[in-house]
Amino acid sequence: MQIQVDFYRLSGKWYAGGLVEIGDVGLHQKEDFMQAVVDAQQILVDSWTAHGEYYVVTSPGKDDDRFVNVLFLPHQFQGMKRK
Repeated sequence: MQIQVDFYRLSGKWYAGGLVEIGDVGLHQKEDFMQAVVDAQQILVDSWTAHGEYYVVTSPGKDDDRFVNVLFLPHQFQGMKRK
């Protein structure tokens, strides 16, 4: 499944975003979903999860109605590393 991932600074200003292929991981598998975003995104350098500087918003990719917008707080990704 391809989703749109957008990163926002703590101030709320949009920073970067793009499409990310996360495979078949569903949102109901929260930890697996978050790890899939960390593993697959090529928008920011790997160290972004250590700083807690970005809100992460995920939304449906093109032509996909199986997914809703989700806001992740900066601390939720802290300590996660790309596998």
